[in-house]
Amino acid sequence: MSSNLSVGQEVELSIDRLSYGGGRGVSRHLGLVIFIPFTAPGDTVTARILKIKKNFAEAQLVKVLKPSPHRVQAPCKVFGQCGGCQWQHIEASEQIHQKQNIIEHSLSRLCESKNIIAPIIFTSKNYRYRNRIQVHKKQNLVGFHSLQSHNIIPITDCLISDSRLSDQFQTIKSKKADGRYEIGLTPEENIFISSSSAQTHNKFAQVNTEINQHMISWVKEQASLTTPNTVFDLYCGSGNFVDSLPLTKGPNYIGVELNPKSVTQAKQLFKSHTHIQFYAQDVVDYLKTTESLPENSLILVDPPRKGLHPQVILELKRLRPSHIIYISCHLETLKRDLNKLSESYQIQQIQGFDMFPQTDHIETACLLRLKD
Repeated sequence: MSSNLSVGQEVELSIDRLSYGGGRGVSRHLGLVIFIPFTAPGDTVTARILKIKKNFAEAQLVKVLKPSPHRVQAPCKVFGQCGGCQWQHIEASEQIHQKQNIIEHSLSRLCESKNIIAPIIFTSKNYRYRNRIQVHKKQNLVGFHSLQSHNIIPITDCLISDSRLSDQFQTIKSKKADGRYEIGLTPEENIFISSSSAQTHNKFAQVNTEINQHMISWVKEQASLTTPNTVFDLYCGSGNFVDSLPLTKGPNYIGVELNPKSVTQAKQLFKSHTHIQFYAQDVVDYLKTTESLPENSLILVDPPRKGLHPQVILELKRLRPSHIIYISCHLETLKRDLNKLSESYQIQQIQGFDMFPQTDHIETACLLRLKD
């Protein structure tokens, strides 16, 4: 089918939906799927073919012939140049609709019914939501990497970050050393600036404080329903979910995290609770040396983008905790891992969180129950 198209050819396309992994518009032409960035569902556009693969093609937006009713004017001056946002040209309600579709498209086959996938949780705060950003300084330039390269797009304000962070750009510009700087807010709302990405001032691992609180509430609700005797929080960071679990009077809590700085911080934060313990250890090594779990154990996993190590999945199947709560920032690795875990576990609920408005990134949480 790709023989009907050629690189450089311009075609008229209708945009049906948005894709995950880049947030591009999706169209079909002569049976071939075509991805076009910076388009909106409902657009009719002219696009230039850039690449042709066996099952899909990639194209560049040339002209919007008929704009979608969901298309809006992007407020950021460097939108389309900066690599940070993909969806500022799409109204907020349509972004939520598309993210819900993406979750359902990715995970519905693993569910026994559609009701298992709950409506995505979001807020009206579509801009100024980030409590932490990383910028790059090179000579007299401060900004973000461009969409297609490591060239720096100079900026004076980032509209998806708290305005107090943008106020620090001049401070970074005055620094002698080039490189990457992290600007963020501590839980006490104090500004910090660090030249290291391993900053541990901020207790929260998530960059959207408001949505993070919604996610903590969801975890608390699900954990309460399972009434665990012991909670194992793997990839626990500095204890983002400790406050969410019914632990003040309830079950024992064990947090496992590879980063020793995060563990040191967690121990300091929760030192008054004798039933809360933290271990600076690789998750695979910890599980391998665990012979068995207490009855009715809940395991909470919040792995990095690459998902669970295959050995972690094998150990979870061996240890057979009663319930697993899986927090994921990457749908593809979540889908892969749930597919493997579904041999032993049944998915009880899937909940999406709009942690990153104006982008295609989605935070997803799942509750799994051990099969009889």
